Amino acid sequence: MSSSLNIKSIHFILLLITTPILFIASRNILQAQSAHNYTIEYAILADSKITVAGTTNINEFACFSIEKYGKSKGTTTIDPVTNTAIFRDTKLKVATVSLNCGNDAMNSNLYNLLRAEELPYIIIEIQQAKSKDGKPVNFSVQSPMTAKVYITLAGVRRINEITFTGKEMYPGAYHFTGQHNISLNDYHLKAPEASIWPGESE
Repeated sequence: MSSSLNIKSIHFILLLITTPILFIASRNILQAQSAHNYTIEYAILADSKITVAGTTNINEFACFSIEKYGKSKGTTTIDPVTNTAIFRDTKLKVATVSLNCGNDAMNSNLYNLLRAEELPYIIIEIQQAKSKDGKPVNFSVQSPMTAKVYITLAGVRRINEITFTGKEMYPGAYHFTGQHNISLNDYHLKAPEASIWPGESE
């Protein structure tokens, strides 16, 4: 018996830290307590992560990235009128072959599905974000938010609207986590028929 592999969702953890001199200011800005637009500089921290989850016709699976991100920088501009943050250069880029699904056969099937040799990266780019209810964000608790995000799979880049949560871990440092369901058709991908993986019976 063979089993087909299908990606269902992409999960992400994005950790940001603002420029040290803006620790206190950023807290107020992100909560939209000003009448003017402000721009904040930040760095994406190395412990940010991408996980791919899916199913075969027998099992569910999750493939975790074993890659560490280099600290990259970007900016966000806060519009306190619309309570919207516009991001620039906020990108999680992970090599597909850094994803580990738990066994070599499943890894190989995932890499083939995502054409890892030819198009080696999964990319998540945040374009803009705001609180789910449109009010200023309270980062002292896990706050529900929405965002417009580009997701690139197998070289195909598509805009998506996702929901996620955000919280300030300590002054100037923010933790965002979310997931988004994926349709392979949207990325011109077809789930292959895969050979039996360890733990599956004929």
